[in-house]
Amino acid sequence: MFRLDRAILREMLPLALICLLGLTFLFTTVGLFQIVNRFEVTPRVTTLLAFWPVLWKSLLPMTLPVSLTFASAMVYGRMRAEGELLVLSSAGVSPWRHYAVLLPLGLICGALSFYAASEMGPDAYARRFALSRQALADFVNYPPGGARELRLTGLDISYADARDGQLHDLTLVLHRDDGPSDQQGLLASLTAESARIRYDTDKRELVLVNVIKPRLVCFDPKSGAPGTPHIELFGGDMKLLSPAMSASQIENLRWKFDFDSREKVEGAKGLRTAALLAQVEREAAGKGPSEASGELVRRAGLGFAGLLLPLLGALLASLVNHPNRLLAIAAGVIPGALLFFPIMTAASGLARGGVDVSFSYLLAPLVVAAVCVVVLLRHTRGRWI
Repeated sequence: MFRLDRAILREMLPLALICLLGLTFLFTTVGLFQIVNRFEVTPRVTTLLAFWPVLWKSLLPMTLPVSLTFASAMVYGRMRAEGELLVLSSAGVSPWRHYAVLLPLGLICGALSFYAASEMGPDAYARRFALSRQALADFVNYPPGGARELRLTGLDISYADARDGQLHDLTLVLHRDDGPSDQQGLLASLTAESARIRYDTDKRELVLVNVIKPRLVCFDPKSGAPGTPHIELFGGDMKLLSPAMSASQIENLRWKFDFDSREKVEGAKGLRTAALLAQVEREAAGKGPSEASGELVRRAGLGFAGLLLPLLGALLASLVNHPNRLLAIAAGVIPGALLFFPIMTAASGLARGGVDVSFSYLLAPLVVAAVCVVVLLRHTRGRWI
């Protein structure tokens, strides 16, 4: 029987490795394309290369279980199509014994997925914001020619043309998308005949210099009515502004801008598991959304995915007695993914809403484990166990 296990592993592990490399390359390429598309310009090569390991680490908790599920569905689908499972059953091998090798393999995969989500994921999450700010710096420090429009959280930048770093017919709109509802809305609008923009990644500030014929209008976010420019909104030299809020030129106009206002809300993703558990305890004593509890359920779910999804994929693929391998792969991968991940996402939402964490992170694994038992009983029906 150990010879059978070794034969299955020799066939499955190379397939899992190929799937892992392929999925990582595919998803990382898509992620880089989204970054390029967001800024409508290709960041510098060094920035793109720095994004690659960050995306790879953040994708690993998902690509590991999916790759092993693909491999198990391919192997057991082939064994069923070529009659190997029938031969093993005819030789007196118990139907459940074919799948026993998946349990230790799933435990290793689940442990690696949980480790990647718990230890590597927070570092990649924090690094992603730093690289996003660097990509923004690439855009504003080296603006592409022609008309461009960039929409970010809290900031819209558009211009008609860029020559030698000077932006012509510039429009910069500041708005607040988070916080209390009465504080959300349009904050300020700056138009200028031309200006030069830099982004200081260390201070996280947008700096406008050589602003020719600017016109600045500030707004009350609650009423939307124009108001007087606020020093705290726009740092820098405001003395040139007339009561009409226009001037011939403004130098060194600064605005604090972090790349994404959701960084504070999603701060639980940047915590390692030990700190996350402490945060869960603090949230349990308070009121309001439990972001740390939802993140803990997500990480636990990714760990259970590595254990249960390959087993479910093998069991479902073994039901397909057809020479077309794609049918077995589809039967083994799609139902498990459509069942496990939506339930895991819903359970994470329940945990954020205050539902008990133990119930939440066990919800998806228990459902998938029950499905595995039902399918295994289908395999053993009418045979000895």
